[in-house]
Amino acid sequence: MSKILSIRPYIYGDESEIVNLLKIGFPYWTRKNIDPLSLFQWRFLDAPKGYIINIGEIEEKIISVYCMPITNFKVGTNTLLSTLLAFAVTDSNYRGKGYFNLIEDYSKQERIKKGVKFDYSTVESQILISVYKRRKKKSFPYHFAHLLRVRDIGKHLNELKVKNKILTQIAYSTLKIFNNLTPHFSQKSKNPPDYTIINVASFGPEINKFWDEVKSDYEFIVEKTQNYLNWRFCDPRVGHFIVKLAVKGDLILGYIVLELKNVDSYPEGYISDLLVLNNRHDVFNSLLGDGCKYFDMKGVNAVHYLCVDRHRYAKYATEFGFVKLPFSKDTFIDYEFYNEYEDCVIKSDVPNKIHYTYSDNL
Repeated sequence: MSKILSIRPYIYGDESEIVNLLKIGFPYWTRKNIDPLSLFQWRFLDAPKGYIINIGEIEEKIISVYCMPITNFKVGTNTLLSTLLAFAVTDSNYRGKGYFNLIEDYSKQERIKKGVKFDYSTVESQILISVYKRRKKKSFPYHFAHLLRVRDIGKHLNELKVKNKILTQIAYSTLKIFNNLTPHFSQKSKNPPDYTIINVASFGPEINKFWDEVKSDYEFIVEKTQNYLNWRFCDPRVGHFIVKLAVKGDLILGYIVLELKNVDSYPEGYISDLLVLNNRHDVFNSLLGDGCKYFDMKGVNAVHYLCVDRHRYAKYATEFGFVKLPFSKDTFIDYEFYNEYEDCVIKSDVPNKIHYTYSDNL
């Protein structure tokens, strides 16, 4: 007979037990360079629009947790209060007893009380993915382009300990040749740019004007305001990012965010976020080119970029040697709207109006 689960909201003092559970379900929380308590404070307690954290207890022991930061999301023409990625874990000794379902249902009611209109989670936990698939939960109706720019494919495969290196290298080389043969119809300006690329330590209020202009180009995108961007990229608790802006006077034409991850002494570069004004292919090229130069100067062999498949950014990136990988793992996005209109918006086939990148996966 299952013991009774008591569910309640987080209170100060629960942090250590919550973090210990998060370490079980999310290996990222166990990395040596991570202070899990600081990460918990940043990710949830200091989130742009608040948080929802619920815990499940049995005999005063926390055995389950459901945590979600809250931010704004633009869907269609509406700005929706949204949960941004759920972190849910149940102690392995208490799984299979329905406790996860109870705390998930409780958390859904909390979301409704707080006015949340959209739930959005990129799911990497294989345990959660299996649960959602058993429930036949719908996943995001778009595929993603996992793009890789690599200077020495043999070295990259050795570092990744790929078993069938020959076949993988042939596949990569074939894709690279194909991409090089694919015609690019974008016109590159022969005139010097009317803007400059600068490095910044944080986003100033000018980024809000940029957001006001660029948001009309998208029907699905995290709200990229000063508050959100500084929380996401410019807080030392979350790591170290390189932020570059394309500026023309007081105007921002676009930005790129870079991250250098050093795992097992093999550094790899990531284009964490990249966004430019519509019809500014030249700005995209300048920002991505500057980012690639940064990684080259650091001696980085492999650079990763993620965007929606068939988005124009995926095509532009091939001009810099990025290749779409057919053998990368799927990205499972669990989402739920509380309004039929928004659900219809996301199902329309408009990849150029959907923005998704690495930074949307916390």
